[in-house]
Amino acid sequence: MPESSPINPIQHYRATSILILCLIFSALTLFTEFRSFKEDSLFTGWLELVPFAIICVLTLFLIIKGLWLFFKDNAKFDLIPLVICIATTAVYFWHIHYIQRLDESETNFNATTNAIGSDGGLYFDFKKNGHLKVEKQDHWMTTDYWGSYTQNRDTIILDIPLNFHFGKKGILDKATLRMLDDTVHLSVTRTLSHL
Repeated sequence: MPESSPINPIQHYRATSILILCLIFSALTLFTEFRSFKEDSLFTGWLELVPFAIICVLTLFLIIKGLWLFFKDNAKFDLIPLVICIATTAVYFWHIHYIQRLDESETNFNATTNAIGSDGGLYFDFKKNGHLKVEKQDHWMTTDYWGSYTQNRDTIILDIPLNFHFGKKGILDKATLRMLDDTVHLSVTRTLSHL
C-alpha cells in the first residue's frame, strides 16, 4: 500500500483561510445585493461594492493559482473556494438583471409627495405586474426601495419595507393616493393608456 503524503499545516491553514474569506465576502456581497433598499450617496455609495470587488479579486487569484499549480507540477487544487466565488458572482449579476427587468417593466401609475425626503421628496413607481419601486431624495443621498403592491378597485395595499414611517393602505382616485393610516397625500400621474 502506498503511503499518503503528510498534510502540510501551513498549506492547510492557507486553504482554510481562503475558504473562510470566500464565505465571508460571498455572504456580504449577497447581503448587500439582496437587501430591499439601497442607499446611494455622494460619499458612501461605493462602500456596497467593496465585498463584490474582493470576491472578484479572490476569483482571479484562485483561477491564476489553480492554473499555475496545474501546469507547474500537475498538482490538485481545491475547487470549493473558486466555485463559491463564481457562484456568488453569477447570483450577483443575475439579481442585478432581475431587478433591472422589474424596474423597466410597464408602469401603471406614479405617485409623488414632497412631504417626505428633504431634496425632491418621495417618488412611487407602481408597475402593472405588481412591482413597486420607491425613490426617496435627501441631501446628498438617494435611497431606492423595492417591494410589491396589490390593488383592489380603489384600494392600494403596499408590501414594501421602508426605513421610515409610512402608511401601508391607501385609497386611489384620479389625482391622489391618500394613505389611510397616515396624513400623507400623494399626487398621482398616470400613463397615457390610463387617461
